[in-house]
Amino acid sequence: MATRTELLAKTVRDEDLPASFRFEDHSLASPCDHLERFLTSDLSVGRIEKVASHLWMVGRPHPPRALNLQAVLKREIVPCSDASLHLVWAPGKIFVKPLPRYFLSPAFYERYLQGDDANGPALGFLFTYVSLVPTELDFELAQERHLFPSDSSLTWEDWKSLCRKVLKSYPGTKIYDCKSLPMRYKYGELRLSRLNKIHRCFGGDWLHGYSNMTGLATYGQFFSAHLGFITGFTVYVVLVLTAMQVGLATTQLGSNLDFIRACYGFSVFSIIGPIVAGGAVALLFFIIFFANWARAIVAKRARFGRFQNEEEKRWYNK
Repeated sequence: MATRTELLAKTVRDEDLPASFRFEDHSLASPCDHLERFLTSDLSVGRIEKVASHLWMVGRPHPPRALNLQAVLKREIVPCSDASLHLVWAPGKIFVKPLPRYFLSPAFYERYLQGDDANGPALGFLFTYVSLVPTELDFELAQERHLFPSDSSLTWEDWKSLCRKVLKSYPGTKIYDCKSLPMRYKYGELRLSRLNKIHRCFGGDWLHGYSNMTGLATYGQFFSAHLGFITGFTVYVVLVLTAMQVGLATTQLGSNLDFIRACYGFSVFSIIGPIVAGGAVALLFFIIFFANWARAIVAKRARFGRFQNEEEKRWYNK
């Protein structure tokens, strides 16, 4: 009787697989030697399932808009192989995972994408493409942005045939009846800024948020982002103090005790506020710096030695 690995080998051909992939410990391996683990890794939506019950705050529960409408919204389509960033958007861009070549295999479709035991992550991912590429214009945009395998023989008619097959198997909202469908695929486009916020509040990672790949990459960017806010706030304070000074010079307000008290309180606040805000930014910087430093040490131990405990291993794999 054929083993599960042998069945997988018949379903996914070696030429349809990438050259390598990473395990959770970041070690490299060949997909053809670890097919099941590769498929799980390649289609995993990542830590987003930790905050699945809060996704209503991040996006709307309907299929994503077509690629041409993303262009109308002036979002640059950024190809990204990480499924956890698929259809996550930030101002001016949206991340889209290219359709893996093995999705075009009839054997893969029969094995993973139909029936009661359909693979939820694979089915949900393919369904997003049915929504992203509904017209020939979208098909051409997908090819231009390298979202389809570049050297495949996939034509517009082939794509329509695949979409018809999916929609015939899962008409209306039937796809949401799939028990293994990740909650993420019940929503369309997800806003990165809100995803970061709910992951800090409910996902247990207040430092990096949802993904450290999409945040501030350097300490220079960190200071520019945070000190820029303080600078803008300081300009506002200066304007208010100037207005108060003019008010104190008038007869009506110069003798008004309540206004004088308000000026006194705001003057004290204008002195202490920027100092407190600057100190908070400095404190946050040191926390991030030492957290990154500690993570680098843990990564070194993981690569060249062993973890001292399970907490280090869990932190490293975040």
